[in-house]
Amino acid sequence: TFYMGNMLLHDGDANGMAHSLEIRVPFLDKRVLDRFLAVPGPVRLPTGVNNKHLLRLAFKDLLRDEIVSQK
Repeated sequence: TFYMGNMLLHDGDANGMAHSLEIRVPFLDKRVLDRFLAVPGPVRLPTGVNNKHLLRLAFKDLLRDEIVSQK
């Protein structure tokens, strides 16, 4: 709780801005993580599909086709 919020996220943000990098913050909400971990592994990432398979499915209507279909 304290180390992640006070050190890692702060330092990552400061260093990313210092070097003009976009830093991706992980999903840290416990409710989101608990829901995600309850999904069986083969459903989360079936063999042969792209990374972030469930996110792509969940937001397919909101994303451009190029984003949904990219590797």
